[in-house]
This record gives sequence, structure tokens and C-alpha cells, in this order.
Amino acid sequence: MSQTTRSILGFALICVGYAVVLLAQPPIQSEGRERTTFCADDESFNHASLPTDDVLDALLRTSQAKVLSGELEKLDREERRKLFRSVPVHLTGSDQSDYLVLGKPPMSGADNDWFWIVRRGLSRTEVVLEAGGNCLELLKKRSDGYKDIRAMWGAASGLKITWIYNYDGAQYRLAHKYTKTVSPTQ
Repeated sequence: MSQTTRSILGFALICVGYAVVLLAQPPIQSEGRERTTFCADDESFNHASLPTDDVLDALLRTSQAKVLSGELEKLDREERRKLFRSVPVHLTGSDQSDYLVLGKPPMSGADNDWFWIVRRGLSRTEVVLEAGGNCLELLKKRSDGYKDIRAMWGAASGLKITWIYNYDGAQYRLAHKYTKTVSPTQ
């Protein structure tokens, strides 16, 4: 074997070794790779946690909790906590985590799920969005530095409703609502 052939083979082995090392590395997580669509009936909430005390307090101040106050009063604090599943999300470009929370009955609708976006501020933890639907999606487009949010709901009849929420500096507000009926076979 000539010196040139040995050099080429040696270089090829080094390249293969380097490729194996690179492939063995875990992928780097970036904002672009974070989950953006959350549905109650998929794996979105498989690794969710129960809300912390401040997040739970914010959720129990919502309009839905007030309407259900009679039912919720029958439950102790830990039973109320178990009505929610919480996952961290990044709505801004910072490392600060906000929380997307999913409700379980009775903190859920009859034909949809209830979602909340909870923001931890320096002085207060607050709900900045209450939305119903089958799924919630964090969009790339931003309003006032926060990702826009799309809530989607669909019925077996083919009726589909989509809501787009924009952040206004204090909370999310409904910006657009789209309703359409599609053939149930689509």
C-alpha cells in the first residue's frame, strides 16, 4: 500500500470517527425546536407538572374558576391543583418561562379544552390568556414582543373555529376569529 493510499485511508477514518462523535451528541435545543402546538389528546402534556402555588392562585382567580366556585369549594387545595397540567413555554425571546396550562374537568368545557397562559412577573403571577379549543398554537409572529397565539376548535360536523390572539402589553386580546364548515371527510 502506498503512502498516499495510507494517508487517504487515515484521513477517511478520522472523518468517520469525527462524524460518529458528532452524531452521538444530543441535539441543541433552540426556540425554533420547542413545541409550538399543544393538544390535550396528544403527547403535549405527557411531561406536564402540577402548577406551583402562585400559578394555581392565578388560575383560581379566572372567570372560569369564579363560575365554578361552588364545585371548587368542595375540593381542598391539592385536589384543585390536580385539575391543571402546566408546561413551560417561551413567549418572548428571553429565557424567562411562562406557563401554558390545561384544565381537567370541571375546569374544562363539554366539547373543548380550556387553556391558560400564565405569566410570572416580578411582582405578580397572572393569567394573560384564557382560551377554549381543541388545541393551542404558539405562532412565530409577535405582538408587543410576545408570540401570537392561535386556538383551534373543530366538531365532527365539519364546523371549525380559529381564534388569533395578540398581546397588547398587558394581556392577550382576540384579534381575529375565523369560522368555516368543511366536509367531515376532509
